[in-house]
Amino acid sequence: MSRMRFVTFLLVDLAVAGCGARTPLEVGSGDAGNADGGASIDASHADAPSTPDAAPSSNRICKTGEAPTVIAVGQSHPYAIVVDHDRAYWTNTGVNGTNFGSVRSAPLAGGTAVTLAPGEDAPRGIAIDDANVYFARSQFGEIARVPKAGGAITVLATHQDFPEGIALRDGTLFWTTSGTSFSGALTSLVPGGAPRALATQLGNPAGLFVDGTHVYWVDEESRGPGPGEVLRIPRAGGAPEVLASGQHSPF
Repeated sequence: MSRMRFVTFLLVDLAVAGCGARTPLEVGSGDAGNADGGASIDASHADAPSTPDAAPSSNRICKTGEAPTVIAVGQSHPYAIVVDHDRAYWTNTGVNGTNFGSVRSAPLAGGTAVTLAPGEDAPRGIAIDDANVYFARSQFGEIARVPKAGGAITVLATHQDFPEGIALRDGTLFWTTSGTSFSGALTSLVPGGAPRALATQLGNPAGLFVDGTHVYWVDEESRGPGPGEVLRIPRAGGAPEVLASGQHSPF
């Protein structure tokens, strides 16, 4: 299966008018949010990259269904997005192998987009806390962070076999690596620690979500019946539990 996927997102996009003040219900699933190839939501809005068939952009829409407001245009294959109170942050995968990818940010009401990390090669999942943006450098095989205000990129983990989704909860990072031929993994990193594998020999894990006790993820390939699975594992480690099997390319 090709690692360079072009995903169609079902947009619950975000219009500014008619929704009232933004009151975050939950931004992603982390301290301040995470996203791994899809939309980010709060109490009144949802944010998502455009579909591949549309003009490349990042959008927002009220949950009540008003027309979308475009946050940024002219993006090179926007992939994953997350928001805080004021801004949207997203990854552009660019063209595989060209270093035209980037991590960018723009005001939620629309305005000038700024580049936080240029020259990236297919960055994927993204997460934020109060100060930093965390992202998966898929082709570089790294997990990195950059300040929200801009600045130097800090590499947090290396030698990762094509990291995909990333999530942040209580200061701990979690990410999936797709690998090849059931070499995928789910990994965690506590502040000041070393990467720790929570699950290994996975088929093709991608999107993930973290709550207070478990990490949930989707795996496009399965050792069991059917083509794909939804699983979870305790954050402290343990045996993976299959929540749904026989899923067709969950992402």
